[in-house]
Amino acid sequence: MEQTEEYLDCVCGKKHFLRTTNIVVKPDAFLELIDTINKSDYKHILVLCNNDNDLAINLKQSINSSKTLSTIFMPNASATLALCDKLEDKGQDLVVAIGSDELISIAKYYSYCYQSDLFIFPIYNFTDYTFSCFSRLFDGVVFDFYKAKEPKEIYVCTVVNKYNVFQSHYIASKYIAKIDNEIASLVFKTEHCPRLIDNFNSILDEYKNFKKASMSDQNIKNIWTLIRLGQSMSFFEQTKYFFGGEKALVDLLNTKRINSDFLELSSFASKIIVNAYCNFFKTTPAKGSYNINKHIASLSEFLNVKPSEVIKRLAPSNLLCGDSEIFARFNNYYPYISRQINLEFANLFYLQSSLSITTNVLAKNRLDAMLIEKSVGLSVDLLYKPTGLHLICMYGYLDKLL
Repeated sequence: MEQTEEYLDCVCGKKHFLRTTNIVVKPDAFLELIDTINKSDYKHILVLCNNDNDLAINLKQSINSSKTLSTIFMPNASATLALCDKLEDKGQDLVVAIGSDELISIAKYYSYCYQSDLFIFPIYNFTDYTFSCFSRLFDGVVFDFYKAKEPKEIYVCTVVNKYNVFQSHYIASKYIAKIDNEIASLVFKTEHCPRLIDNFNSILDEYKNFKKASMSDQNIKNIWTLIRLGQSMSFFEQTKYFFGGEKALVDLLNTKRINSDFLELSSFASKIIVNAYCNFFKTTPAKGSYNINKHIASLSEFLNVKPSEVIKRLAPSNLLCGDSEIFARFNNYYPYISRQINLEFANLFYLQSSLSITTNVLAKNRLDAMLIEKSVGLSVDLLYKPTGLHLICMYGYLDKLL
C-alpha cells in the first residue's frame, strides 16, 4: 500500500500536484476497498461495472446499511463521449469503477463532470493512463485524451489480474516514446519539463533492470510500473511525453474497430512503427514532398467526415510539410538520432525478446492489409506531438501508402 499526496514547485515554473491518496496492490485489495468505503463518510455511492459479476454483488452485500448504493451495469462499454453524456447525475458523493479501462475512462469523465470522488478497481487489459487524470474517449470522429478526474484511491487485485503479456509488451514500447521525445527536442525544438524527463527515464531504467523471480513478481512489477506512469501523467498534467508514433496508429485503427482493445492494438502498432523507423533511419532519406490535398481527401473518406472537419483537426503544417530550419536540424542530428534509435530499440528488443503473444491480433480485430496501409499513411495527420513519423511524412514516404 502506498500513500501519495503531494505537490512540487518545479524548475519548469509550474506547480505539480498528485491527488491520489491511497494505492493498494495485493491479493485482498477488494476487501480493503470494501473496508475503506464502510469506514468513510461517503453516503451516496454509485458503482459502475461491466457486468453483474461476483465483485459487484459482493460489494452491494457488504456495504453498511447507513449508505445508499446504486449500480449501473455497462457490458461491453465503449468509451465514447456520447455514452458519457447519456449518464445522469445520481446525486452520488463517491463513484466506484470496477472493470475495464474503457469503463474507468467513462467513470473518470463522469466523476469530473459531477464533482464526485472516484475509487477504481481495474480488471482486464488496463494500461498506464487508467491510473491518470485523463480519459481516452471517442468523440464521434477520433479518439483523444480528455482532462478528467484523477482517482482518489486505487485498488488492484493481483488474484483477479494475473500476468498479462500485453502489458509487458506495452511497457517495452515506451522506448518508442523515448526516441520520439528526443526527436521532438532536437529537430522540432520542443521543450519538456526536466523533472518529467528524469522521471520517465528512471521508470524505464528501473523496469529494464528488474530481475523477476516468478511470473507473479513480473505481474506486480508491471502493475506498479503502469501505476507510476499513470500517476506521472497526472502529476505533470500531460500525456504526450508518454506516447510515441505508435499511439497515432492505434487511434486511427481504433476508429475503424471501436471496440478493439487498446493494448492489443498497441502491440501491433509498435511493431509497425519500429519497422518504419528502422528502415527510414537506415540511410539518409531521399527528399520527397507531402501532398496535403491527397491526405485531406483520404482522411475524409477514411473517417467518413467532411473535408472541412479534417482541416480543423490537421496537425500544424510545419509538422507535416516541414520547413527549412527543421530539415536543416534533421540533417545535422541525423547521425546522432540514428545511433539513439539503435540504442533504444536494443532496450526494447531486450525486454520483448522473451515475450510470446499467442493472440492473433490482426485476425481478432479484422485488420486487413488495405486498412493497415491506409492507417499508417494517415496516422500522422492528426498527431500534434512531433515524432519520427512526422519526418517520414514530410519526406513524402507516407504518401506512397495512400
